[in-house]
Amino acid sequence: MVGSHRNAGSGQLALPLGWAAREEADKFLIADCNHTAFDLIAGAQDWQASGAILIGPPRSGKSKLGTHVAGQGQAAFIDDADGLADEALFHQWNRARDAGLAPLLAATKPPSAWGVTLPDLQSRLSGAVLATIGEPDDVFLAALIRYHLGLLGGSIADEALDYVIPRLHRTHAIAEHFAAEVNATALAGRRAITLPLVRDLLTQWNASAQLSLDDDL
Repeated sequence: MVGSHRNAGSGQLALPLGWAAREEADKFLIADCNHTAFDLIAGAQDWQASGAILIGPPRSGKSKLGTHVAGQGQAAFIDDADGLADEALFHQWNRARDAGLAPLLAATKPPSAWGVTLPDLQSRLSGAVLATIGEPDDVFLAALIRYHLGLLGGSIADEALDYVIPRLHRTHAIAEHFAAEVNATALAGRRAITLPLVRDLLTQWNASAQLSLDDDL
């Protein structure tokens, strides 16, 4: 059964989901920025008739949530829906319905920004339930960095994490990118991920303008 364990004390973070505890990589961290999306998924029976759309930035967990629901036989997951042509998306929507499944779409923008011109598709999208994932706050950004480092077998000193958080853009993509870069730097230099290493990496990033990267990583 899908379930969450929110930390009522902080109001920011809880982990992991019970259904994702099988493997570290399947965990989905819950925070203020994404709990409405998780609640939508947990209440899949409420949108079986209308379909649903997950809207959120790159690397924010939309695909993970959608794949989980599809794996439970509750929906047909259509990823990157905003990048599909009208006819292709309409076909996939109808194929899901023909199979007795609810369409669950993932996109980075709301349907109103997709430029859909096919009237029948517009009608279906306008009736779908929407849930939006936002970008992380400082607390969740720190949790995401620790999570992605954990997947790589690394860890970061508390003072190093405290130093880097106010110096990064608050995006899911940057959290993952930073974790990969700092872990690779640590391995290459056979160093622990401490404050001096993080300072060195951020100095390099500033020099190459990497801190201004957008979400399309």
